[in-house]
Amino acid sequence: MGFLNKLGKAIMQQATGIELMYLGGHPQMTNSHKVFVNADENGVQISGGFRVLLSIPYSDIVNVSLDRANKRSLGKGAAGALIGGVLTGGIGLIAGAALGGRKKDDSVISLTVKYGDSTVDLLFGGEKVAKKYAKFTGLVRRR
Repeated sequence: MGFLNKLGKAIMQQATGIELMYLGGHPQMTNSHKVFVNADENGVQISGGFRVLLSIPYSDIVNVSLDRANKRSLGKGAAGALIGGVLTGGIGLIAGAALGGRKKDDSVISLTVKYGDSTVDLLFGGEKVAKKYAKFTGLVRRR
């Protein structure tokens, strides 16, 4: 396969896949970095840039789950309340706290796969992970 064919295939995979942050879990992928998760008739591919880092056959996928974790920024909430209270009085205190303390989505997608005689959990995070979960499960289910 020529360079242009590889480049075209990599661009298509990135366009149809999901961009996530790989957090760890697989012995062959040791550091966290941005990846693209794609699927074809054989299984799931995890790519970094234009290179496939890991190919997982559908038969090796054991489970996929979403671990929800939301947290509210208390420091920003307190600062918003203080500024809102000073500028507009009591109602500004409440509005400033609500706007300043928005939730941050720290959810993690866990993909459990066979690895030798045991299993490992590949962990993925990033922006809007909970919203990407449905598309992710669609990719890892056997076609």
